[in-house]
Amino acid sequence: MESLALQDVCFRYEEQPILDHVHFSIQEGEFVSLIGPSGCGKSTIFRLITGLSQAQSGQVTVAKQPVGYMPQQDLLLPWRTVLQNTLLPLECQRIPKKRAEEQSKALLEEFGLGAYMHKKPKDLSGGMRQRVAFIRALNASQDVLLLDEPFSALDALTKMELQDWLYIQAKKWRKTILFITHDVDEALYLSDRILTVQQTPIHTLHETIVPMEHKRQRSDLASKEVQDVKQQLIYMLQQGRQQL
Repeated sequence: MESLALQDVCFRYEEQPILDHVHFSIQEGEFVSLIGPSGCGKSTIFRLITGLSQAQSGQVTVAKQPVGYMPQQDLLLPWRTVLQNTLLPLECQRIPKKRAEEQSKALLEEFGLGAYMHKKPKDLSGGMRQRVAFIRALNASQDVLLLDEPFSALDALTKMELQDWLYIQAKKWRKTILFITHDVDEALYLSDRILTVQQTPIHTLHETIVPMEHKRQRSDLASKEVQDVKQQLIYMLQQGRQQL
């Protein structure tokens, strides 16, 4: 069953075409990464899915609304506690306060943040802040999660720890995830499929099936098959950058 689909979508910003008859779909529970050079239009696709921008033609279909969105920066409100930050999407949906708090508290406990629910964002590490942002996105989502380079600003060790954490959560929650990243290893480790932007305006997205089992380990990235796919993806990214 399709959770998300773009069908023949065109979008231009002022006179600049960004998407040119783009078509792709994501199945329920699938983890798909979107990679491409900076400025090629990946984030525009997110804006169209969330409804922040409207396509000039074609159709964007999301099976279940609302969509959860996690940007590169955590954007936690500094004057609100961790718990209050996670409650924001539930407040917007007018979920009764008691039920909303029970839901958020359960998630904070499950994600190892129960002791911090009454702290302010300034009291948290970068990795903890990103987990809070992920919980907020979960609270907003009926099915689809859009993650826009959520780990790019973190140090290497924290980034790896959160990649492992996200891999476990994605399998557990079975959300449909579209994930923007510039890190090819990250895309390979987390994804079922990878869609690569090769030209601007975006017309076609090259699909790569990740050659790893659903139950995987980081060491699987070192296999010859995966390394061959990695080199192909890097080559496509280099070719795409030359066309910008």
